[in-house]
Formats: sequence, C-alpha cells, structure tokens
Amino acid sequence: MALLKLSHIKYSYDDIVALNDVSLSINSGEFILLEGPNGCGKSTLFKLLNGLIFPSQGSYFFAGQEITAAVLKDMVTAKKFHKRIGYVFQNPDMQLFNPTVYDELAFGPRQMGFSENEVKERVMDLLTFLEIESLKDRAPYHLSGGEKKKTAIAAVLALNPDILMMDEPMNGLDGRSRRWIENFIEQFSLSGKTLIIASHQKKWLTTSDVRIVKFTEKHEIVE
Repeated sequence: MALLKLSHIKYSYDDIVALNDVSLSINSGEFILLEGPNGCGKSTLFKLLNGLIFPSQGSYFFAGQEITAAVLKDMVTAKKFHKRIGYVFQNPDMQLFNPTVYDELAFGPRQMGFSENEVKERVMDLLTFLEIESLKDRAPYHLSGGEKKKTAIAAVLALNPDILMMDEPMNGLDGRSRRWIENFIEQFSLSGKTLIIASHQKKWLTTSDVRIVKFTEKHEIVE
C-alpha cells in the first residue's frame, strides 16, 4: 500500500487552476523530487499533502485513510497526521514565530504533550546533530537566511516525522548554506524515511537514488 496516494486531484484559486487531474503514489522510504517551473503547482501540492488545503475534485489518501477537512476536524486524528508529516516552507519566515531558536524546536513536542525534560533532551540532541548549538538562545528574526532555514528544518525534525517535505530548499541561500542543505538532504535520504523535495532545478542533487516527478506548465504531472 502506498503511503501517500493522490487520485485525480484538482485544485484552483478562484478561476486559476493550480492542480489539474493529478494522480501520484509515493511509497514509504522513497526520495521524490518534484521538478517543474515556478508557478506550476508544486507548492500547492505540498499544502494539500499537509492538509492545509483540500481538493475541489479527487481524493487524497495518507496511510490508507482519506484526508478531508472533516477528518482533520478531529483533534486526535489531526495531531497524529501532522506529527507524521514535516513541512519546511520555501520561506522560513512563514513558520518561525517563537522568541528563541530553542523555543522553535520545543514548540512541536510541547504541543504533543511531552514533559519539559523530554522536550529539552530532544531539542539539545537536534541542536547537536545539526551543529547549530550556537543558535540556541538567538531570536529567529535576527538570524541570516541560512540560519533561519536550518532552524526551520530542526523545528520540523523535532517531531521525528515519517515524511519530510522541503519546498525549494536552496532558494536565497549562500554557498555555505547550500552545501549544508545538500549534505543534510543526502544524509536524510539514507535514513529510510520518505523525503519529498520541490524544486525548479535538480543540478544540486548529489544522489542518483531519487525518483523525479515532473510538473508541466499546465499543472499536470508527467513521470
């Protein structure tokens, strides 16, 4: 059974088509690159996969369960769903809102009811693992673009998701930060978890173990 399955998905912003009859299956442990020009629907698909929007037509199944607005109104189901899928936005400013980097990483585990000792252990382990201990007490809005991106990734990983989605992870980064992201992606792709990246280019990929799914300018998928 596919971990994620889209069947004939359509989605529009008013009269503007964003996804046009999209069908796609993704298995657990796959590394997927969604490739296509800007504005073709990649970011919209990410929002849909994360339950932030819902299709006007078609069906979306996660681990065998159809994901709808009604299903995610149940708080227990919604928590389980959002814990398993981590989404790193293209612009980290859209997801960083806590007073310190420590609090950014602690936010998710706190929402899931972890004790403060468990929160501290997980946050400190992540800071060490990602080599960003020096950012712990800094305010996110004072960070550089690369530091914000690292913090956003760490905050998503704090819930240990089964799936990591990254939207245009290289956008706006300097060379040093790009190399950090490249190394992180390569290491994560070896973890056995599912990795889905949206990008309009693939030249920075250093691994061949990736399945490329192409979006067309007509907001359709071609494999």
